Amino acid sequence: MSRWEAENAAAREEPPLRRRSSGRDGAAAWALVLVTFWLAQRNGAFGLDWTSSGELEGARVAAGAWWRATTALLLHADPAHLWSNVAFGALLVGALCWLLGTGGGLLVTLLAGSLGNLVAALLRPEGSAVGASTAAFAALGAIAALAWRRRAALLSGRLRRWVPLLAALALLGYLGAEGERVDVLGHACGFAAGLLLGALLGLAGALLPGRRVARALDRRGMQWAAGVLGAAWIACAWRLALPG
Repeated sequence: MSRWEAENAAAREEPPLRRRSSGRDGAAAWALVLVTFWLAQRNGAFGLDWTSSGELEGARVAAGAWWRATTALLLHADPAHLWSNVAFGALLVGALCWLLGTGGGLLVTLLAGSLGNLVAALLRPEGSAVGASTAAFAALGAIAALAWRRRAALLSGRLRRWVPLLAALALLGYLGAEGERVDVLGHACGFAAGLLLGALLGLAGALLPGRRVARALDRRGMQWAAGVLGAAWIACAWRLALPG
């Protein structure tokens, strides 16, 4: 049997993915949170300067203001910046929620996006950055890593398991490095953070039926707990960021 036939024979044995969510609720939550914080930022809600309080500044992060790695994800430079991240991120976050469940997908996106911003800030001490695109690319990295680890566990072929990573890298290069005011470093760091968290979940068997992590993600209570934890993380970050 040729190598091509062997690879395709292995692919035919791959069982279908179990859908934990439609993805629509995760995408809607993503859009709702971004729009809500944009309105607060643009209108100076409660008389506060949300941008200066929450933007990502490497020097301040290095000095201990780690929460800016999270708050900066929820701020945007202008409406075009906002809506591009709402649309692009909704697709990726919705897909991740399809795999991990709504609460799980949103929490992984938030944590990986924050980690990506943290690393980017430490690598770039000068200047500032805002925007949810780091979290969107973190979701892309997590999806790719989860698919890679699932294929590595289920398929005997050596080539097809790498397809998700290669496709995600191509998207990162095409969408994450083009255009004006594009934060290439932030996108790359977010993608890498998503790869890391996704690979850890994949190694733990998040997409493999019967594994402990998979069973936990199947529980409605666990999904709600993950969602509440994500909301609490955001609230804590902004409590530290805002004066008073």
